[in-house]
Amino acid sequence: MKTTFFYAVAFSAIELALAQPHHHAHRHAHKRSLVTTVEIKTVTASDVTVYVDEAGETLSSNIETPTVTFEAISETTSEPSIQTAEISSVIQPEIATSSKTHVPLVEKSLAPPAVTPKPIGLPISVAYIPSSIPAVPLPLPSSSNNFPLGIAYSPFLVGGCKTKEQVAADFLRMGEFGIVRLYGTECNQIASGVAAAKATNKKLIVGIYDIKQVDAAVKVIKNEGGDFSTIKLITVGNEGILNGHQASEIVAAVKEARTKLAAIGYKGLISSVDTFGDTIAHKELCDNSDITTVNAQAFFTNTVTADQAGQYVRDRVNDVRNVCGKDKLVVVTESGWPSSGDPNGAAVPGRTQQRMAIASLKEKFKDGNMVLFSAFNDEWKTDTAATFNAEKHYGILDQ
Repeated sequence: MKTTFFYAVAFSAIELALAQPHHHAHRHAHKRSLVTTVEIKTVTASDVTVYVDEAGETLSSNIETPTVTFEAISETTSEPSIQTAEISSVIQPEIATSSKTHVPLVEKSLAPPAVTPKPIGLPISVAYIPSSIPAVPLPLPSSSNNFPLGIAYSPFLVGGCKTKEQVAADFLRMGEFGIVRLYGTECNQIASGVAAAKATNKKLIVGIYDIKQVDAAVKVIKNEGGDFSTIKLITVGNEGILNGHQASEIVAAVKEARTKLAAIGYKGLISSVDTFGDTIAHKELCDNSDITTVNAQAFFTNTVTADQAGQYVRDRVNDVRNVCGKDKLVVVTESGWPSSGDPNGAAVPGRTQQRMAIASLKEKFKDGNMVLFSAFNDEWKTDTAATFNAEKHYGILDQ
């Protein structure tokens, strides 16, 4: 039996166009879909059986005509959405996915990013392009130092400080959080925080805010820190690079704090705190810290929407771990979303957006090592256009 199969395969072209619009050096990536079409043709041929006698005369014949079907599989590649973002040193392009092959595509900026100037104390925006294939988080290091979900807290009022009783009442409202971050030693916050933490079975991150005043801060911690059983971590500085300090100054302050804290009996963890970008740029900061602690505010990246906050921060943690070491614990010591203020591109403040962002952060950091920012609105701060008039409005528990 002879059966012949004919098939034709047609391929469409892949087009990738890059355009540069006006303002802000935006890049648009257009990806068209790849379509593979298989056309099936079925051709049949007959088998003929002829019966003859000894003389060669035909007695009878039988014709069989089978039908053969060839099944082909068509493949299509989905059309990805088009993303627009500022050119940045950290880019995760969208990847067109096939049912059979995933091909990573990496773009590198050829020009420095356009950055909106920000006042001292704020992280620099880094453009973000969410990938159609979510980044796979690196395995967490096996460590007993993993932190529970935490929240940042400041005991300040407009023109004054909260009382010990007010701090205790605030801690009672932080029921779901296992650790509370304090930034400094003012307003008797170490003594009030230690008492409130013990009463609510929480741990503390205590801060030495001014790297030029390590000795004075250590004395306060000695006098107000009790037996240190509630203190899981002491941080030195907060975004020091962004505030004009050299990495060498911060490292020196960490070493000074380590020596002086050991002298008063503290045996816990010590680290510096900077933005994820400055930590990546200055590996010595994580090298001289017991764990790596970074601030990562998705709102200051103008291509990140509220629901993308968790994945954005998780990606930045992976970036930090790739530099500082995959076996070193990374704790995000500040990450949140404002409930009011001015939009920063795709990053729009609002109560609904804040709830979405916080839910996203919790989802991506189920294992902890995340300190949300912050417990309550900080009315004592000053809103400015440079901070999108949102600086006062990060309070999570005020809603």
